[in-house]
Amino acid sequence: MDNDNKHDDDDAIRRLQPRPSSSSRPLLIFNHNPKAGGGSVLKTIRGFKTNEIQCRSGNRKESGCQPNQWDRINRIISFSSNLKDNNNNSSLSSFSSNNNNNNTTETDTINNTFIHIGEFSRTTAQDKERGYIIGTIREPCSQYVSLWSFGSFNNGAFRNYQVRDTELYGQSPPYFNTTEDIQRFHKWMNHPSVIGEIGRRVTVSYGNDDDDNDNDNNSIVNNVDCWVVVENFQQTLFDCLNRYENQGGYVDWTSTTLSQLKEKVQVQEEEENNNNNNSHHHHHSRRHLGGNSRIQSSRKFKRFYNKGSKKRKNDHLKDDHSKDDPIGDPRKQHHASCHIFFATTTTTQNDNDNYLIQQVMSPKNELFIYQQFGYDRCCTTNIPTIVGGFFIMIYRLRGWIDNLSCSSKQQRSNR
Repeated sequence: MDNDNKHDDDDAIRRLQPRPSSSSRPLLIFNHNPKAGGGSVLKTIRGFKTNEIQCRSGNRKESGCQPNQWDRINRIISFSSNLKDNNNNSSLSSFSSNNNNNNTTETDTINNTFIHIGEFSRTTAQDKERGYIIGTIREPCSQYVSLWSFGSFNNGAFRNYQVRDTELYGQSPPYFNTTEDIQRFHKWMNHPSVIGEIGRRVTVSYGNDDDDNDNDNNSIVNNVDCWVVVENFQQTLFDCLNRYENQGGYVDWTSTTLSQLKEKVQVQEEEENNNNNNSHHHHHSRRHLGGNSRIQSSRKFKRFYNKGSKKRKNDHLKDDHSKDDPIGDPRKQHHASCHIFFATTTTTQNDNDNYLIQQVMSPKNELFIYQQFGYDRCCTTNIPTIVGGFFIMIYRLRGWIDNLSCSSKQQRSNR
């Protein structure tokens, strides 16, 4: 693809991105969607914001933070504003507050403070006015596999309090990909407490707080300022922190984790640019040499199949990084690839091979996630990029697009 065309595409994407708010929100709020890369996001944020205020509410209609916590947060904001007015914003002067747990004196400013909205707790419209909200999203089929495998290790409240039948969980760690374990997964998926669970979690965390629209999921994508997408984890986390900083937040890019994240994103972008250039070059080489069309088609298919995941051939292998490492892949720590578990689902009604997929993508369950966030199918490796209330699908088929572009140019030159 020509550089001019690439720049035009980048400009089009930038025009769709939300413009910075007229009033900055330096307070960072992370809303934790369980089994969707939240641990890795937290490890990144904790690397440069040391004052973590944990909020959790049992009332799904209210903010996860309690009034006394907001009082403390407001004092920190006020104190930091005074520092800024005195041109001392870069220093961490003392802020004395009564901690409910140990009554200690703390040194807190808005720069080193963030709110962690715990699992199954909500951020409200008022929260969004107070701070910049980052959320996480994951393709639902993949998230179900993660929840099941987490329970197969005997972890989590869902495993120990809601669906406790050990016969429904994997018995062959670390990948749980034996025929018997896959059958256990299918049975677990049909448990009444499991059906629709991912949709409920997303709605509880990010749904509307209007009592009259409790079942309206149409605007969840707009209830968060920026989404970290598990399928494109490093790039979207990097972008979200950039956007947070650009609208007035503080990010220390020299912190260890963030500097590693930034370096990896830059390497990925360089590799992608090189791949694009190589694809363009290979097209002209094959045309010049008159290569075999069947071989060309095979190469195209391999490029299409492998673009979504560089480790597609080794989906059963664990990621080299430890759990919650932002530089690793959150999907490759506790189980085999998602498509293995959904490849054959003949254990339920009418032996319909796609029954579990239809169940997940039902309007009663998780269809709204696919519609709002741009996931095109169960276990997809295609990457949705959320832009405000819109989304665009990036299919990682730049090589295929380059070939189309080159073919079009060739046709025009032959006319």
